Amino acid sequence: MNIVCLKSTLLQRVVQHQWMVASTRTLFSKSYLGIKDYEIQRSIQLPFDSTNVAFETEAAKLVRFMKYWMHVLKKDECVEKFSEIQTNLQLIHNNPAQMKAFNFGPLVMRMCHYLNLPDQALQIFKDDKMPNMCVHLNSKIILADLLFNHGKYDQMLDIISMDIENRINFGRELCTKLNCLAIAACYKLNTEEKLKFGLELWNKTKEKELSPVHSANFLSMLAINLGHPETALEVLGSTKKSHLFNDSVNIWLIALADYGHFAEAASLIEQSKSDIPKFNIYPSVVERINECSKKYPSTDEKTNFCKLLDTIPQLTSKKTIDDILCSPIEVSKEEKIRNFSPNYRNIARINKEKRQELDI
Repeated sequence: MNIVCLKSTLLQRVVQHQWMVASTRTLFSKSYLGIKDYEIQRSIQLPFDSTNVAFETEAAKLVRFMKYWMHVLKKDECVEKFSEIQTNLQLIHNNPAQMKAFNFGPLVMRMCHYLNLPDQALQIFKDDKMPNMCVHLNSKIILADLLFNHGKYDQMLDIISMDIENRINFGRELCTKLNCLAIAACYKLNTEEKLKFGLELWNKTKEKELSPVHSANFLSMLAINLGHPETALEVLGSTKKSHLFNDSVNIWLIALADYGHFAEAASLIEQSKSDIPKFNIYPSVVERINECSKKYPSTDEKTNFCKLLDTIPQLTSKKTIDDILCSPIEVSKEEKIRNFSPNYRNIARINKEKRQELDI
């Protein structure tokens, strides 16, 4: 096997046991995407020791080296050596035994996410020479999140649309996390066409209560921005009230005010004060509500609503509505266990042992 050797780049570097600068933000939390543990793994990575693989096959050596390489490369090195990375991944892809032994797709996408390299991630994902490298669901979620960060919304939708088509063809349920990312992209693109696509995607979900509330928030705000508050209320109404939290109530209040349903909005405030600990509201949300309310004449219901709105504690944060919607999404402990990449299982135990060895 003709293995492209990349060791010269790395042997000249001293791996320091410290945190490195990571990707700036995520739509889903770093913990869910596995990036947090990837960062930890980078911070404690020891230099590659070729004597540990002296008796392994050439294919196995390549896998071991690539796993190491993806935990130490800096951004400029990754860009410079990207063609060699791609060639080596193709070699691994064409070896069924090595593909089965280690799932490279999520690791490659985490590296690209960490180094902020969306174009390189797309190039690997679309490489016809390794069509099965990134079939793992986590690979698609991490890639879509990275593309979202860089405003590549159309490319996001292309990837997610292919996944949706495949799932429908094979009679499988749609992935709610990919749905959320797709609807977030539709919200950013802000067109009637994307609203239609988002609504179709929302309606394809068999169990609405399993859809993230964040999907409803993105879709509802898109409808409001395009002048369809009634559509926003329909979407919000199809979610479970038990799933409401501060941000979703804020969006719901905007929709109700924009549609002139002040009595219902007042009831929602009263209910939220009772159900949500430390219920509060952002100044940007209050500003948007007041703007929506101006188009309606003064009535007792509107006056009562405005008085109740003033009783909600306002946060000092200057977050815009867009900032609120795009805040990192946390997921439940159960989902982390179910969806977590096998590449980082037992990472806490392993990290503790390595840190004890390194005395850090």
